[in-house]
Amino acid sequence: MYSININRHYKDLEEGAFSRAGESGYRKNLSPDQKGMLRTLRHNSYLLSSSIKNDIFHMLQTMGMNLDLFTIIHVHDPCLLPAAKKLKKRFEEAKIVYDRHEAYEKYDMPIPILGRTITQVHRSFEKMASRSVDGVVTISDDYVTRCREFFPNAIVTAVPNFSNSNDYSSEVITSKISCYEVGSVTDLVYFGSLGNELDRDIDLIMRIAEDTLSHFQNVRFFMGGHTNNELLLMHFNRLSQEYPGRFQYLGYTPRSDVASITQGAHIGFFLLRPDALYWVKCSP
Repeated sequence: MYSININRHYKDLEEGAFSRAGESGYRKNLSPDQKGMLRTLRHNSYLLSSSIKNDIFHMLQTMGMNLDLFTIIHVHDPCLLPAAKKLKKRFEEAKIVYDRHEAYEKYDMPIPILGRTITQVHRSFEKMASRSVDGVVTISDDYVTRCREFFPNAIVTAVPNFSNSNDYSSEVITSKISCYEVGSVTDLVYFGSLGNELDRDIDLIMRIAEDTLSHFQNVRFFMGGHTNNELLLMHFNRLSQEYPGRFQYLGYTPRSDVASITQGAHIGFFLLRPDALYWVKCSP
């Protein structure tokens, strides 16, 4: 497997070869330190240009991939779908599989880009490649029908964001409950999106974390998920220093570790802001 990361957000990641789970990977940074409309316009123009296709070919060759092999082009970001469509023309037997993590048609952040909202931009990328996509993975059975309408030539399936019940050990959970006494170590957890601009109430979760850690010595708090929000990362760092071992920011967490940590936890949070512009009840 070969992984290509077009990094537009995380300024601390190095460009070049990388591997997160044993795969051969290559990362290209698109000025993640820039901010504002200029960065957005620069990124979108690059994503629609022939330059990205040439860059991807170069990265694959650098990693030693045989370009004549049958290939699955696995896309996570709608902005990369036009590039995947270009690649499909080069790899005659290639199939595009698109992981659609969000329901972009329901999200209208009031930040216009050339007169269009962020949702409309994402949907525009999806429309450009709609008939070239061969498979779609969505987050809920509730969205299978909609995705079939958006991608008429694709096989659509749902894979929930969180682990299935058979990924957990009932023995561990039962033992945790039976051994719990007043004063026992109590683990609180949150895994998921850390974006305040979405429907998750991260600010409220952080207030709960800080209040419980300051009032109860037997509490531990685990946070998992990706973010490039510097203020939030500073908050994580401060709590980690004030409560060493008791507050842990886990960052990206493999699915197996999510199951292991949550089955041992006592309270899990999934707090939503009902006034959020982005509101998808089935997203978990």
